Amino acid sequence: MTSPDASAARARAVRLRDLARVRRLAREALRRWGIDQASLTLLGDAENTVFRVETIPPEGGRDLVRFVLRIHRPHYQTAASIECELSWLSAIKFETSLAVPEAIPTREGSPVAEVVTDELDQPYCCTLLTWVEGRFHRKPTCAATAGKVGRLLAQLHRHAQTLELPEPYPRRAWDEAGIFTDVLTRSPEAGSETAAFEAGAFSFDGGDSDASGPFLTDEERSMIARARRIAASRMDALGRGTADWGLIHADLHLGNIVFLDGEAHAFDFDDCGPGHYAFDIATSLWAARIIDDGARYAVVRDALVEAYRREHHLANRQVHAIDVFLAAKLARGLLRYEARAARDPEARAELRGRAVELSAALAGVLTELA
Repeated sequence: MTSPDASAARARAVRLRDLARVRRLAREALRRWGIDQASLTLLGDAENTVFRVETIPPEGGRDLVRFVLRIHRPHYQTAASIECELSWLSAIKFETSLAVPEAIPTREGSPVAEVVTDELDQPYCCTLLTWVEGRFHRKPTCAATAGKVGRLLAQLHRHAQTLELPEPYPRRAWDEAGIFTDVLTRSPEAGSETAAFEAGAFSFDGGDSDASGPFLTDEERSMIARARRIAASRMDALGRGTADWGLIHADLHLGNIVFLDGEAHAFDFDDCGPGHYAFDIATSLWAARIIDDGARYAVVRDALVEAYRREHHLANRQVHAIDVFLAAKLARGLLRYEARAARDPEARAELRGRAVELSAALAGVLTELA
């Protein structure tokens, strides 16, 4: 059995090596868009690896132009599912007044580039998107911010109701299975959790996941099972009519929203797929619920719902489902932290601290739902 210290040291070495590789991959990818000179700033690598790209426009000038380059993690999305995401973004841009990222086609006219380098033994899907201007608001218990998010959600859901999705639709549905199983994968074709752990040049192999004992407690597993039962029952009750079910962002927290001129603007649609609109609303509220389990959370939730209803219809049955889906979201968060801890032992202690916060919030929500 590999010791925790040895596993963490190996994870650190793999991470440094992989970040160097992925930067070289990013440079190679940009050539598919005709960009040979650019500065790259790493924005995130929790799931996909995301860079801010700053370059001089082809027509010249002193002002730099910004883009977002995403290097999609293998077995997370497929080229077909990514194209579905980009198609929705295009429809939002041209059919609404919302500011969302726009895909930049490669020199060959494709929205997705599959890039291979000599260092990697498989292609990586890459996309280049326009930059969405704005500032972050980091206070999830602010009622005014929640109102702007509610208006944004309503506009996205109203647009989603105009869409007819093809069958089969190659993106993960946020139903019971989509929320509670395969927590490391998204699209139906992406493969199993085990494959997602082990695939890709920058996936971590941290050794025995049991080296430090079980990540989740028996009580937490019991709460997850209860949240799943309650959510499954409510999903069945809501059904999949167009008023309740459609294409949703599925990850619209404050880290994926910027604010400009009094309006909220969404980005990072990587998790989008069919789901209940109430689940989308719950996702936007979960950070507020973790921070405050009392009157402040209720104020934030009410502000979001009120702003939503000024923009678009939201039935009482959907409002009553929000906290049910909030429990489901919190339970999923615990499962994802467990999966990440197995993949990256160095982060286990930090992830366990976050799990304690989620566990406390989940216990509170389940008590209120009893």
